[in-house]
Amino acid sequence: MWATFNTLTRKFKEKANKPIQDPHTGQITNDPKTIANILAAVLVNKREQLPSYSTEENNTMKKQIGVAVKEKGDYDKDFEIEELYHVINKLPKNKSPGLDGITNDVIKEMGPKSKDFLCHLYNMCLAKARLPRAWDTSLIVPILKQGRNSLSPDNYRPISLTSVFRKILEHLIKHRIEEKIDKALSRRQVGFRKKRSTIDAVVKLENEIKIGMQEKNSVYAIFYDLTSAFDSVPLQLVAQKLSMHIKGKMLDLIISLTKIEETYVAIKNVISDKIQFTKGVPQGCVLSPLLFNLVLADFPFKNVDGQIFADDIVSWAKGRTPEEAKKTMKISVIEAVNWANLNKLVFSNKTVL
Repeated sequence: MWATFNTLTRKFKEKANKPIQDPHTGQITNDPKTIANILAAVLVNKREQLPSYSTEENNTMKKQIGVAVKEKGDYDKDFEIEELYHVINKLPKNKSPGLDGITNDVIKEMGPKSKDFLCHLYNMCLAKARLPRAWDTSLIVPILKQGRNSLSPDNYRPISLTSVFRKILEHLIKHRIEEKIDKALSRRQVGFRKKRSTIDAVVKLENEIKIGMQEKNSVYAIFYDLTSAFDSVPLQLVAQKLSMHIKGKMLDLIISLTKIEETYVAIKNVISDKIQFTKGVPQGCVLSPLLFNLVLADFPFKNVDGQIFADDIVSWAKGRTPEEAKKTMKISVIEAVNWANLNKLVFSNKTVL
């Protein structure tokens, strides 16, 4: 195991081998184990400090999800071997593996019998809505954000490494449900969608401003930024919104994939104590962008227009006078805040008018 671990983390060592200041004691440490545990605690605390649903709210959502899981699903049929070949052929080369040390390149070299067995294993996962334990572990390698102070644990970006077998299963699921989920998204969402990009959002806003100027109208825009975006989304919320579109065993399996049982932070050749997240779609999960889009699909644009790219949201309002545009925007902001409160999400101080 350690030979594999050292291979995985070797290319990250220089970036991770920096002293850290404990946010609680103020002490600076160079000890890799201590640093790993400090970074792990910070990652957990960031998520736990965000709003949560009450026990009553959680129980209500669980009942709704439970009903959907018991229904017959449209995507519950066994995976075909052709689906697996399609996913494997598209796997990128030279990607870091999970703790098992198995790379995409190894999977590509597997023979037909091995791939048949792998397909059978994925169908067992679908039937039982569970994963082998070895696939339910992730390794987080912290990378210092460019130009940031290395002493602060808040300045590290978590890079998550999971088993390639898990990623293949996520790809199989994504190919099945992507079209269905895409139809449930707002026309204003341009992130993580085929034939759409940030350019669409920029061009749309630019055109609205130009039209407003030509018509001698005032245009007010507000740029929303969600705190810790992917990390802050309650898993119950993800499951509830998904249950409106996906039913049965497939729904149950996806819910299992949103919960990684064991996560460790790696520094040099040591790992932190085990941590577990109760919020946020998993870092590095193939399905996470799709699920996050679904959470934001019902973001309100009351009497205004706008665009959404991942967690970046812009809305704008027009008016014959600045006061009229501002009044319309104010109503829209109230609706947006109410939506965030309902979904236990928080807008950061980067949100600007």
